[in-house]
Amino acid sequence: MSFLSIKMSLKLQHNITNKHLMKKYLFTILLSLFGLSTLLAQNNSEEDLRRMFLYHFIKYIDWPDDDTNTDFNIAVLNDNTMYQLLKSTLENAERKGRKILISKINASDDIDDFQVVYIPRNQSKHFATLHKKSTDLNLLFITDKNGIIEEGSCINFKTKGNKLRFEINLKVLEERGLKVAGRLKQVAILI
Repeated sequence: MSFLSIKMSLKLQHNITNKHLMKKYLFTILLSLFGLSTLLAQNNSEEDLRRMFLYHFIKYIDWPDDDTNTDFNIAVLNDNTMYQLLKSTLENAERKGRKILISKINASDDIDDFQVVYIPRNQSKHFATLHKKSTDLNLLFITDKNGIIEEGSCINFKTKGNKLRFEINLKVLEERGLKVAGRLKQVAILI
């Protein structure tokens, strides 16, 4: 191998490494900004911040059935504001080649066909019932109540000071067959 080809090969490896590092740092910075709700709250409501988080959750979590061509279904429990936000921004978008569909549900509805169920704070009393119905499902529960993460929620929103953060229960995610990207773990409160 000539000196020139070795030099070009090293330069190419250097560029690939730099691009990878840049993407990693950019992602970390972007997710960190989501945590600064005081800055974002000037232009976004609390629900809109949760919507942005939810979008990143589904982007950086893998489901066992990701290689299927079925729809990716997100349910919102009795929260018209979040339902409308998600429907207007994510409905019919794609996640890993799967069309995203948004549904508004009641606590008594069947949840077998959903990949994500969002339970707002004022509906937290229904979590235990929904959780019991879904123990064998690859279902991501996203909740918004202090302490509910220990009861089996996968991801829970938490306000620390004036910042909106999120907790991830890695044990529950693993039990449900869901895999979290390292990048998401870096910016979460891990349980």
